Amino acid sequence: MSHEDLQPYDELKGWLPVFSCTVLGEPVPNQRVRHGKGRTYMPAKTRLARKRITLQLADVNKSKTPIFPKGSPVGVKLRFVHTRPNRLMRRKDPSEEIFKPTRPDEDNLTKLIYDSITDAGIWHDDGQVCCKLVVDKYAAKEPNQPYTTIILYRRKDT
Repeated sequence: MSHEDLQPYDELKGWLPVFSCTVLGEPVPNQRVRHGKGRTYMPAKTRLARKRITLQLADVNKSKTPIFPKGSPVGVKLRFVHTRPNRLMRRKDPSEEIFKPTRPDEDNLTKLIYDSITDAGIWHDDGQVCCKLVVDKYAAKEPNQPYTTIILYRRKDT
């Protein structure tokens, strides 16, 4: 799990990493709430992924108190790595991770992570995010394992 593509981001130079977590499994986008049969509901895939990620984040944040109190700025780095499809497993394709310019788009992937972080009580609200970097890639050929890395930062001067 290399982070070279996250290093050159200048806006996070005045920030300190205070929380880090890697969530194993295929990144899941936040799907819109559905309306049907006289009720409103969240699609099962989104609901289950949000619960799974929230539980893992809450397990990492054992203090059960918010790391980022209301009103404090938060910096975020997210790295989504998806299972590489067979069409990109040819001999001529690069063996390292490659960028993923296809759906689901990064904003829907990010929304699910932000909602899970809020549910886990790590911050008060995702409106606290002042600086973010999101990388969306396909996994390397070996191992072809999907995951999401979450790194949260606070300002050095706070």
